Amino acid sequence: MINGRELCKNSDGSILLGTTRTELLKHTIRNWEFNRPPDMKRIPEIVEQLEKQDNVDGFVYLFMRDDDIFCYDGIHRIEALREIKNKMNHRIIVHYYPKYNEGVINSKFKSLNKCVPVPELYTKAQKELDKRDLIETIVKNITSEFSNMFKATYKPNIPHENRDNFTDKLQGVIETLHLYGKSKKDIIEVLMNFNEEQKCNVNKVNKLSVRQYNKCNENNCFLFITKNWDNQLIKYYRYNKYT
Repeated sequence: MINGRELCKNSDGSILLGTTRTELLKHTIRNWEFNRPPDMKRIPEIVEQLEKQDNVDGFVYLFMRDDDIFCYDGIHRIEALREIKNKMNHRIIVHYYPKYNEGVINSKFKSLNKCVPVPELYTKAQKELDKRDLIETIVKNITSEFSNMFKATYKPNIPHENRDNFTDKLQGVIETLHLYGKSKKDIIEVLMNFNEEQKCNVNKVNKLSVRQYNKCNENNCFLFITKNWDNQLIKYYRYNKYT
């Protein structure tokens, strides 16, 4: 149980708890398996903001399951709290379910995300976990390989991409081309081949500024030189008749 001041109990069994950064971080808090993993490129910006205030905005949503604590909304704020170097002991309001009820958590999660763009991938049922794991592994690989080409802003300028947009588009590519039977290695190879194709034909595909071209060349990443790179990838795959 997280130490803090109980503010109120709710009819659904949840508790509003006032606590502090020190008390919260005494616990190992895991990201819920149906929640998207934190985008670490967003963390420095959140850290910078938190260092200017002594409270955390909004609620952090947690639940207990099998003696472990999971976060299903607020994981970026939790990761940012871990990164803060000063001794500020932020005040935090936690919305906490001491007992796990998957139906209740799913309903709350969907309600919280109604107004937030969340990749469709993360709202599917358990049977989609294998597909999600495949995509997340590829996303992790590509965002690590080309980390300088990803931005936290939702609609970055060419030749950059946003991680969540990349996730959604990659999912669309895999579904359109029926690639779920392929291995992670095979799909990454398709992406890398497409990258080389874009690099060789960059002037035909899109007229980049000198600055844009240099950024691509320095990072050896030409994947995102068009906004509709996913459609271009689908055409490339079909034209080359991969099997």
